Amino acid sequence: MPLGGRIVKYTPEQEKAIKCVDKDLVVTAGAGAGKTRVLVDRIIYIIEQGLAKIDEIVAITYTRKAALEIMERLRSEIKRRGNSKEFINAKEMLGIAYIGTIHGFCLRLLQENPVEADLDPSVQILEQPRAMAILKESVSKAIIKGLEDEKVFDMVAEFGYDKLRSELFELLIKLRNQGLNGVPRECIQGQQEKTIADLIKRALNIYTDKKSEMNVIDYEDQLQMTQKMLKGHPEVLEYYREKFKFIMVDEYQDLNFVQDSILRMLGQGTNLFVVGDKKQSIFGFRGARVELFGKLFSDLKRKGQDIVLRDNFRSSKGIIQFVNKCFDNLMEDYESIVHHRPVSEIPAVHFLLPKSDGNMDHRKKLEGCMIAGKILEMMYCDDVKVFDKDKGEYRRPVFGDFTILLRKRTHRDYF
Repeated sequence: MPLGGRIVKYTPEQEKAIKCVDKDLVVTAGAGAGKTRVLVDRIIYIIEQGLAKIDEIVAITYTRKAALEIMERLRSEIKRRGNSKEFINAKEMLGIAYIGTIHGFCLRLLQENPVEADLDPSVQILEQPRAMAILKESVSKAIIKGLEDEKVFDMVAEFGYDKLRSELFELLIKLRNQGLNGVPRECIQGQQEKTIADLIKRALNIYTDKKSEMNVIDYEDQLQMTQKMLKGHPEVLEYYREKFKFIMVDEYQDLNFVQDSILRMLGQGTNLFVVGDKKQSIFGFRGARVELFGKLFSDLKRKGQDIVLRDNFRSSKGIIQFVNKCFDNLMEDYESIVHHRPVSEIPAVHFLLPKSDGNMDHRKKLEGCMIAGKILEMMYCDDVKVFDKDKGEYRRPVFGDFTILLRKRTHRDYF
């Protein structure tokens, strides 16, 4: 199918996702389904058809790396198209396009409206690791200051200081991810809940004072301040609704309540295109709520505005079959993935089951040895080959071809 003078072969579902621009769409796309290509070519198609300028399109990604990849691909495609009016403008405006993470997008809206956002122009962004360290310290100070209260003292005696601090810290993160600056009143039903709510409030006050002293805001502040600005200033919300003609969001399954609220507000009257995959929802510990994507998917599916990119161009048949078998038993209405890589007779999935009655330390050492042995065996086996995209041929694997995923960072030393 020609797109801007080049012949591109899309699956029917990919082509629909790119060219269906007259209504909201929700796309289910697993890893290897070509969604980045679809996002980029959809933006190119919109510009090519004169439906919007590049600074009237919003593209939200989950990571900065993904945003940079989209920017680079767009730059390459725009450059290749030469001197048409639409793409000359796109080339000039690409540097100010609204393409980035949800936090970067919200920060930009705040900076464009500092008065309405009540934002100090000189404020700095507190990076996440530092923010978490200060927040944990604030919880510690709140508990220590509260020890004069008999109820707090009794709670420390019952649970232990470390456990109480850890539980309060985790609860505080969950509350902030939901846009809450404290425990809701309806959740306070007894004396213990009231004591916890008081400690949370005290910790938040300490944390807020520390940020004010440092003249910084954290990532959650960026989201909450944007939500508050859009709700409190209808004229700002209306301005962006008129400005943005298309909003595209990747990895929607990883959004939390505040992020969903912001995009829903901006998306009213704007063409909304979201991509997600329930199978890839792994950030629940950061407040991600997969049910938000599920609800949006259900709403748009009833209107016939859903697309499933079933085709996988990255993984081998064995891996795809394994994934389909697993998730078919785990998820209702699971959509099977279709493989497109050449078929290999080599088994794609192996189970290594170390048997040990020892403690965790011993079991992890044994597991590390087994996996290390398996990697070396695969590296020196003539039957195991990987496809080298740069050379366009198969070769023996090297260490850089292997990835080990662990539940905890503390297990890395064993491997």
